[in-house]
Amino acid sequence: MADRRIVPLLALLPALALPGLALGAPDDGDAPSKPASALFAPPMTLCTGTPGNRYHKVGQHIAEAVEGHIRVEVVTTRGSWENLERLEKGSCDAAIAQEDTYVVRQFEAARDAQEAGQPPPTPAILRTTALYPEHVHLLCNAAVEASGLGDLPPDTRMYLHRYGSGSFLSWRLFGTLEPRYAKLPTTEVDLTVAIPRLAREKAPACLFHVSGLGGRTLKTANDIYGAELRLLPVVDRKLHRPAGPQRRQIYTPSTMTARTWPGLLDGDLDTQTVDAVLFVAATWRARHPTAADALDRALIAVVARLAEPPARR
Repeated sequence: MADRRIVPLLALLPALALPGLALGAPDDGDAPSKPASALFAPPMTLCTGTPGNRYHKVGQHIAEAVEGHIRVEVVTTRGSWENLERLEKGSCDAAIAQEDTYVVRQFEAARDAQEAGQPPPTPAILRTTALYPEHVHLLCNAAVEASGLGDLPPDTRMYLHRYGSGSFLSWRLFGTLEPRYAKLPTTEVDLTVAIPRLAREKAPACLFHVSGLGGRTLKTANDIYGAELRLLPVVDRKLHRPAGPQRRQIYTPSTMTARTWPGLLDGDLDTQTVDAVLFVAATWRARHPTAADALDRALIAVVARLAEPPARR
């Protein structure tokens, strides 16, 4: 696990550079045809998330899409940070992770090299493609009178999922892009108790949570605690500053419709999204170029499937 020191990450931005891997335009004719025999299909260990969560389900979709070209073993993990850590160490060939988690890891690698008087390490992970957007949820209790993230009082407590979670690292990057967010007091909580604890809290407090739409945490808040909790807008142009090794805009403005969480929203809500991305080890791509090409083409169909609107609840 990386050192938990909070550092001025923006100072390291200019030192990082890594070209991305572009996919061709979607075309049904580009879908890879299965070979006559998959006997010699190369293996791939794909790190995802906890059983049943979206990362795990998406990993299974990818495994099905490349069947016959790649023998995928879908591995359960605790999420983005562990996935990238295992990918760097070679115990995974590919992994799904939030893009901001990858940015934070690259910042830390550059920081550690700088402190040791060494050049930044050669990246061992390649960004393949964005799979789907995850949404920033700022869920606050009745004691919060602010109209959005930008005007939260400095004593507002921010609840975050455990250290190393995607939400924890998103908040860290938020505090780098806009330092006043880093000054808010934070408390790590288990998501299984976060919502009732937030609803009982008498002092101003919010849960900062990043997930796909329809997640279990927000569903619990919407269905049971709609009278005590509300979602607030997350709007700040400073969050759109390019960051990371590819100098990309990591967060993108989005609108959450009122019907998404009718118990927590009175109208449409402006917030931010960050991509869930498939990362692949550079060594795996170099060792299996034909399989890597099949993976790229199969991902076109996977991304299109993930973009389909969910069934109405």
